[in-house]
Amino acid sequence: MVIDDSSIVIERLVPALEELPNVNQVIKGENYEDGERLLSDRKTDVAILDINLPGKTGIELLKLIREKYPQAKMVVIMMTDDPTENKKNICMQAGADYFIDKFEGFESILHIVSDITVKAEQ
Repeated sequence: MVIDDSSIVIERLVPALEELPNVNQVIKGENYEDGERLLSDRKTDVAILDINLPGKTGIELLKLIREKYPQAKMVVIMMTDDPTENKKNICMQAGADYFIDKFEGFESILHIVSDITVKAEQ
C-alpha cells in the first residue's frame, strides 16, 4: 500500500513496486482517509506512507495502523521530502520500521520491499 498525495511519487513508485517479484498487488491512495479505507478493505503486508498528507498526517495513519491492527505483521515505511532527525524520531517512536527520504531513498524503498516479499515467500 502506498499513500502519498504527490502524483509524481505515485506514478513512479507504484509501477516500480509492481515489477518486483512476489508483489501481488499494490494499492494506492492520496490521503489519510484513503489509507484508512484501504486498510479496512484488505490485508496489507507493507505500508509506504508519506508524512505530509492533506488533513491528517501519515504519522497519524501510522499510529492508527499500530493501534487498530497490533496483530498484523505489517512493515511500515515512512517517507518524506524533509527528513529531519526530529521527524525520524517521531516516526520510529510511533512504530515505523523504516524512515526514508522520498527522493534520495527511492531505490532503498524498492530494496526493502523486495527483501520483505522474498522472506514472506520462504
